[in-house]
Amino acid sequence: QTIGELIAKEGLIFVNGACPGVPNIAAQSARSKQGIATGFSRWENEHRHLSEYQWSKEEIPHLIITYLGKPVNGSQRPSDVSRLSITSDVVNLFSSDAVIIIGGFYGTNHEVAIAAGLGLPVMLLKGTGRVADMAKSYYGSIAKPNNPAIFMEEENPNLLTEMMIEELFKRNTITREFKPGKDPLDTVIKRLEMQQALN
Repeated sequence: QTIGELIAKEGLIFVNGACPGVPNIAAQSARSKQGIATGFSRWENEHRHLSEYQWSKEEIPHLIITYLGKPVNGSQRPSDVSRLSITSDVVNLFSSDAVIIIGGFYGTNHEVAIAAGLGLPVMLLKGTGRVADMAKSYYGSIAKPNNPAIFMEEENPNLLTEMMIEELFKRNTITREFKPGKDPLDTVIKRLEMQQALN
């Protein structure tokens, strides 16, 4: 919850895989602070998305969802679902400037690998287990020279988010002159305009 709130406060857009659990809790938190949260679903439409995750439409008003899957006649094989997951992971990471990892299984590990390959800051909430606790030592041992990806660990979610924002300042991804507006959409537009000016 803390991570979603801080991301919203900074006028950043929260991006996730539009799935249940930790990602959805953080997205709800971002929206509760008038932030913008968007998700990239592996499924082909809203009906399939809600059915697979056993959600009602009323449970996800906080998310702007883009559906990436393709309709499949008949039943889907596990490999078909895996390919859809890979697609959403790639789009998700290419749309991100930094990544925050909390716990995680195979899918999260795949996202970390993509983020590292793209040279993104990977923020690990230490103590949450699995990928979050192992990624730094593993990926640090196989990192290519001059890859700008960094892995930062912290047990306090407030400090972890602040570390991420500080790293984005260092990379000129965002600028300190930015001041969040009262309206969430205005805040995001201002942030995007300043990022375009930096580029």
